[in-house]
Amino acid sequence: MNGPDQVELSQPLPRKVAVFGAGGKSTLARAIAHKMDLEFIEIDWINHMPGWQIRPADDAARMLKERIDSSPDGFITDHHSAFLRELIYKNVESVIVLELPWRTIVWRRLKRSLKRAWTQEIVCGGNSESFLQHFF
Repeated sequence: MNGPDQVELSQPLPRKVAVFGAGGKSTLARAIAHKMDLEFIEIDWINHMPGWQIRPADDAARMLKERIDSSPDGFITDHHSAFLRELIYKNVESVIVLELPWRTIVWRRLKRSLKRAWTQEIVCGGNSESFLQHFF
């Protein structure tokens, strides 16, 4: 018998998943990866270099392919990069799409960005966000 938080599945859950959309894709992907004990591949960390420079597409694709190949038991990625889309789709079993209301997306991004700017949290390739970056 299953408890209230348990569900009996007739099929195994996919273990190679891309999450895309806006307003929570990285948080959701990270939570799924943690729950399923899978590698979380954060695309922003691959795409961005120090100084918010964008990594050349060939280098980013090579890095992503290396991470995928080193995760044969599965991975979750927070997809949103157009030039990595084909590589991601060739390697996943399932895609989760977030379609949140615009007001939810804007509120979540504003809250996250202000917190990161205040705390100087390191994100995306060792960079940190600033207040000026978001308002100007």
